[in-house]
Amino acid sequence: MDKEEQTAQVIDGRVDAKNNRFPLCLVWTPIPFISWLLPFIGHLGIALSTGVIHDFSTSGYVSEDHMAFGKPCRYYKCDLIMVLGKHQQWDRCVRMASNEYRSRQHNIFWDNCHSHVALALNLMPYGRNANWNMLKLCVLMFFKGRYVSVLAFLQHWLPPLIIYGLTIGFGRCTHLIMVKLTSDLIADSPQLLNVIRERELCLQNSRIHRIENLGTTMDTFETLNFSNNDIVKLENFPLLFRLQTLYMANNRISSIDTHFGTALPYLKTLVLTDNCIAELGELEPLSKLQRLEYLCLIGNPVTRVAHYRDFVIYKIPQVRVLDYRRVRLKERESANAFFTSSDGEEFMKNSVKKATISMALAVDESMTDTTKEVEDSMESNRTAEQIEMIKEAIENATSLEELEELKETLARNEVPNGKEKSDDVEEMEL
Repeated sequence: MDKEEQTAQVIDGRVDAKNNRFPLCLVWTPIPFISWLLPFIGHLGIALSTGVIHDFSTSGYVSEDHMAFGKPCRYYKCDLIMVLGKHQQWDRCVRMASNEYRSRQHNIFWDNCHSHVALALNLMPYGRNANWNMLKLCVLMFFKGRYVSVLAFLQHWLPPLIIYGLTIGFGRCTHLIMVKLTSDLIADSPQLLNVIRERELCLQNSRIHRIENLGTTMDTFETLNFSNNDIVKLENFPLLFRLQTLYMANNRISSIDTHFGTALPYLKTLVLTDNCIAELGELEPLSKLQRLEYLCLIGNPVTRVAHYRDFVIYKIPQVRVLDYRRVRLKERESANAFFTSSDGEEFMKNSVKKATISMALAVDESMTDTTKEVEDSMESNRTAEQIEMIKEAIENATSLEELEELKETLARNEVPNGKEKSDDVEEMEL
């Protein structure tokens, strides 16, 4: 007595996953690696009314009762009412499809296990539908297939979740990896002659977080490209006479060093698109760029601040194109008229103070720690009179440069209007 005859005696139409019997069912199991990446793709088979599974697993071979890639993970119970000849028609069409595919070449894209099952359903025709195909079967099993057990559910979804979770996690972790701008990185980066025939050093997409070691370039480039990095402050530029174009788009720049302008005396084009500059006062160091003509700040929060365009035009009068818009004579006259008025002077003073506050809250931890130390020393070692003098100096500061000088003065344990008196002098006065 063969296996099908044995199962015919015990199978009564109920699914028996333990004994691998799925009468009148479409069965599905994941394919290693492929299903881990694409969970809706797997290996499909069709079972006789006795529960014996037929599946087209390789060229010229249809296995019976031994499904490729392991036991079924999901199944879809077909309704016998949808078959005209009941279970006899079902079994006959399944065997006809299996016999047909024993002479066919397996092709993963257009003639595979799904095609074998689709042929069997079309021969019946199941549900009076003779248009079954691979896509319809994939959708049917993915949305209506039932899992054999909880373990089968995990077998299907756990590998994809692990793979995609690790991929996403690694993708996020790459933003935490900071690359130091070393002389080796500079030497290994692409160097080319760009379309306007300038020597360009390409350092984009390098996850650089701080500008340093640019002295190793020996001032040989007219263009530096730092786009798509993690730089938070424009600083540490050596004196570069040849540099005319600087691309800093898609970084995290929130502040600009006060000596930035003096280090790049011939800079003509500066692109700061999509950064984090938030206050107008943070743009003041750009006023030292005496030859700056093309400036772009699109994508920075500062562009939404009131009088932004007027402020830049007034502070950097040599700019000809701002945010890809030519600066008109009327705009220059309007900016000069506003900022020479009392309202404009008050507005500029407030913008400098806001910039100072934002600098204190900057991402640069070293600067934050230094500022805190200075404040602590001021509070602990200064007299009430000296603290009042310091507060008055902060109140009267009109530029970031003055505030930086004040900060250096405090760091030297001095007060703004003179050095601290020594103990001997104080005793003589007493």
